[in-house]
Amino acid sequence: MAKRLPRTRAAIGRQNKRRGNEGERHVRAVLETQGYMVTKAGGSLGAADLIAGKLNQTHAIQVKTNKPTRKDWNNLVDASLKWLVVWSMVWKTPGSKTWSISTFFYGISYRPIAGKIFEI
Repeated sequence: MAKRLPRTRAAIGRQNKRRGNEGERHVRAVLETQGYMVTKAGGSLGAADLIAGKLNQTHAIQVKTNKPTRKDWNNLVDASLKWLVVWSMVWKTPGSKTWSISTFFYGISYRPIAGKIFEI
């Protein structure tokens, strides 16, 4: 049997990008079923992956396909202090189909927009 070569950084990066895109599509679909108009943030390399709106509400959403790091949380809270919109972090619990959400407005934890937990 041939020895398996380690994956390159480029291959790992492509896989991570694919998983991230799948997560964003899933979160977008859930929000749209709840009546939100959702668009992907331009470039999606900043603090928000998705922008969701409903009536007079605007939400900036960061989607993670793994548990967020301390740096991810700090970036989210910093962004919520700079921009007067509701910021949410949505992440998939590793090894399960469960997604979690945490929402902030001006640095303060706020009620979730899509429920506390939803499933694929």
